[in-house]
Amino acid sequence: KEKEKEKDHLYDTVGVICCDDKGNVASSVSSGGIALKYEGRIGEAAIAGSGCYAQYIPQKFSSAACSVSGIGELVMENFISLRFVEQVRDSSKDLEDILFHILNDVIIKQKIVETQKNFGEQKFMDPALGLIGLQYNLNEKYVEFVCGHTTQSMAFGYFSNVLSNPQVSITRQQNDCLSSPVVSGCRVYFQKDF
Repeated sequence: KEKEKEKDHLYDTVGVICCDDKGNVASSVSSGGIALKYEGRIGEAAIAGSGCYAQYIPQKFSSAACSVSGIGELVMENFISLRFVEQVRDSSKDLEDILFHILNDVIIKQKIVETQKNFGEQKFMDPALGLIGLQYNLNEKYVEFVCGHTTQSMAFGYFSNVLSNPQVSITRQQNDCLSSPVVSGCRVYFQKDF
């Protein structure tokens, strides 16, 4: 139990996505930065399309948004949030497939990793990322919500005007294996007349 508690407290970035009954969406992300960063380094939270992105999609009468946490260089080089929203806009795949593709193919298969010197040896860091994303269907007044991560664990939550309490959960990698991303999703309904 103590080891599981440690896994739940390793990361501290917060991402938030909000939407209203008219289809407006907003996305944000905090940035804890990295230790020993170069002077003047700007993280993914400050670059639109990297750490967060939101867009109305008129051809689908929906909106999409994404917020990403993790190793900033991975997020910035790949514009992860923008890529998620563009794939929601341009693809007929479901959100879990889109997210799995982004985490697996873009991050793990390309093996984009930072390196650090550790007593003269190169030590490769895991491509640590966590992502929340949604697509809001304006006709039916529901949100498809998805989250995924390549880290040991990730906490997420959601709330709508038809729920009496916020829903929260922690997803974890099985058997401490970081070879495949964990992806999960749900549909959250809203009252049709606010």
